[in-house]
Amino acid sequence: MCLAGFRLAERFRLHWPLLYLGYGMNLLAVPALALAPNASLAGFLLFLERIGKGLRTPVRDALLAQAGKAVGHGRAFGVHEFLDQAGAFLGPLWVALGVAYGGYRLGFALLLPMALLALFLLRRARGLEPSSPETPKEKRELLKAFLPYLGFVALFALGFAHFQLLALHLERAGAAPTLIPLLFALAMGVDAIFALLGGLAFDRLGLKALLPVPFLALLATPLVLLGSGPWAWGVGVALWGGALGLQESIVRAGVGRLGGGAWAYGLFDGGFGLAWMIGSLLMGALYGLSPAHAALLSLLAEALAFLPLAFLLRKA
Repeated sequence: MCLAGFRLAERFRLHWPLLYLGYGMNLLAVPALALAPNASLAGFLLFLERIGKGLRTPVRDALLAQAGKAVGHGRAFGVHEFLDQAGAFLGPLWVALGVAYGGYRLGFALLLPMALLALFLLRRARGLEPSSPETPKEKRELLKAFLPYLGFVALFALGFAHFQLLALHLERAGAAPTLIPLLFALAMGVDAIFALLGGLAFDRLGLKALLPVPFLALLATPLVLLGSGPWAWGVGVALWGGALGLQESIVRAGVGRLGGGAWAYGLFDGGFGLAWMIGSLLMGALYGLSPAHAALLSLLAEALAFLPLAFLLRKA
């Protein structure tokens, strides 16, 4: 859907209509779960929510990159990720309050006012437009730098473990049931801090600020999968959250720094998602052999990610 979103946005200049449609589907599908009479309709609503995210993401990132030309790409994406994680932390607490007082239907229904407020603010934000589409010649020039960047992103995603795998391992390793959500909350807090600080560093250092991204991921997965005890798990999960925060802020900002528009963000999001899916399947299969096998895949992929990144930095 990311690829379809950027094609529609660029070809027909439908940036804002796609934003409204994507955010509308993304934000309203979850509160609608309060009315779902069965699991089939609930699954359909969740499917719509993912479609909405795929439609809106490339256009949203292109608009953030356009704003980044004025305030700094790192600042624009860093503040966005910081606020996104603040919502990701407060939203579940709001839902939990509703569930405690009236069950899951009330919990989902309480998200409706927040969704409508978000759509209202989106409408008020209209006015910022992405840059004009690049000419075929400009796109060819951009691809010379963008393809190595995609290689870096793909290798990073290939070795970046999903938290679901880490949580499964923590459960099997004997972590207390209450510890796992606390560790996830720790990861989200570190994510927000690293996104904001990383964004500010990106505006000063440029692409050099990307060097910690694969390094944090390279340390995180082995620490969780091979470590023993809450301290090792906590450090590993914190590093994982830091890598995620930098990925969501400065890695995305790098596309804008290279000059990419909505089409480039479509390729970026599609490539990252595909590589992460393949890496997750491989890591899950290797984990079935042993946690060490999965950790080895992460180490190799993240180490290889430094190669295209070094090429980019040498050309910069």
